[in-house]
Amino acid sequence: MVDSEKMDDVLFLQLVMGLHGSAWMLLGKVVNPVTGGVERNLEAAKATIDTLAMLKAKTLGNLSKEEEAYLSNILQQLQLNYVDEADKSKAESVEGAEDKEEVKEEKPVEEPSTPKEEKKKDSQAKKGKKKAKVKPKKE
Repeated sequence: MVDSEKMDDVLFLQLVMGLHGSAWMLLGKVVNPVTGGVERNLEAAKATIDTLAMLKAKTLGNLSKEEEAYLSNILQQLQLNYVDEADKSKAESVEGAEDKEEVKEEKPVEEPSTPKEEKKKDSQAKKGKKKAKVKPKKE
């Protein structure tokens, strides 16, 4: 049977690895196995990275050298990738704003028409419209 200390080591690494994998998925670096798509949620990724940083701070002095090195390494990787994705997100939002400004279409300016053309347009519009009958109110 596995003794309690070794089991704690395994459970700790399992927890850290689970958070590590979740952070990668939330950064949009790996496919979400549930949806089958790549999704990015930087707010949730930051919370997960902060959780790993808290674990590192709270377990300081209680981890083996290997555990401490592993936790420090993945934390550094995640933090660097988070900054990279946050910069991409800012660039995309700036690009999107610029694209929206370019896409705005101005209404074409109609050329002034002659009085004859105006009368013709008015008569065509009147023919197309049916007059609504208004019934007087009964008192």
